[in-house]
Amino acid sequence: MTSLGANVNNSINNGKGPYVFRVSRQIYHWIGSMCPEEGPDPWFLQLYIYDTTNEVKNRMAHFGSNHRNGLKKEIVEDLIEFLDNHNALVQLFRTARDKYMDSEIPKFKVRLYNVVGTRRYEVPTPEAIGAIVFCDTLIKDNDFDLIVEEHSRFPQRVNKLHPCYMSLQFPLLFVYGEEGYHKGLKLANVLGISTKGQRQMSMNVYYSYQIHDRLNHYNLLPRGGKLFQQYAVTAYCTIEQDRLDYIRKNQIEIQNEYLSGLYDAIMRGDRDGSDLGTRLVLSATFTGGLRYMYSHYLDARHLSSSWKSIFFITFTCNTNWPEIEEYMNAFPELTSVD
Repeated sequence: MTSLGANVNNSINNGKGPYVFRVSRQIYHWIGSMCPEEGPDPWFLQLYIYDTTNEVKNRMAHFGSNHRNGLKKEIVEDLIEFLDNHNALVQLFRTARDKYMDSEIPKFKVRLYNVVGTRRYEVPTPEAIGAIVFCDTLIKDNDFDLIVEEHSRFPQRVNKLHPCYMSLQFPLLFVYGEEGYHKGLKLANVLGISTKGQRQMSMNVYYSYQIHDRLNHYNLLPRGGKLFQQYAVTAYCTIEQDRLDYIRKNQIEIQNEYLSGLYDAIMRGDRDGSDLGTRLVLSATFTGGLRYMYSHYLDARHLSSSWKSIFFITFTCNTNWPEIEEYMNAFPELTSVD
């Protein structure tokens, strides 16, 4: 439903090794208008609303006319039928399609709420995640709400804190349109641990919980093949961006004296303030940062000098290990690449 904005590097997949989803820079999710401009074929969200009579043909056309692309018309039709019957987001857009085809209905917009539905542990419904609004001057009550118009020249970026952020991008992994991470998630109180109140759940904790298998619980995500790799990379980039946003908003607490780069400017002898900008200081706990790497380097030097180590040990993984084979036998639908 949403398009992926990222620099995808497929050059690493030229060999015979397992598939790797590799991107550079930042990941964006874009959502466009309900109907395409005159000329181009519908794509992404527009496939659910515009020219649905030829929906199967329009979907397969994006993969080229080559019959070797692996797409089968019967499977595409079955997936469309399944999502129409069970996915709350798809049902909302199908309702918009029905109203769009009715000439007596005035112009409208689709609004996807940022607030979380009250029935959090049940299958979501179209009424809980969005609405069709008949209004020419629609005002956003929340900055994270998504307003999908009939025609718009430019797509809008989906905020990473929107509950439908992942469901819009991966409808085949979240087949019911389930709500994802949002600011309202809290950590549960564990017996024997005293807390002053419910703490907010971090993105790292949420996505770690999502991708792990648990007893007596079927997890579709690890069985998504290449799509799961894209989901994992998207989740990682989202977590990193959230951490950078936190660092950017808490510069005073992290390192007050370096907030504007004045200390470095004085040490360099600069006196003209016109060429001085704002310096963003990363905390020592940010993985991959210079302060993080330098801190670990000092730890390694200290351990090396204390224990007089002469070996540098690395670990590799072999798919023929008994532990991996035992796990794979319990899930025959998975492969070593997964």
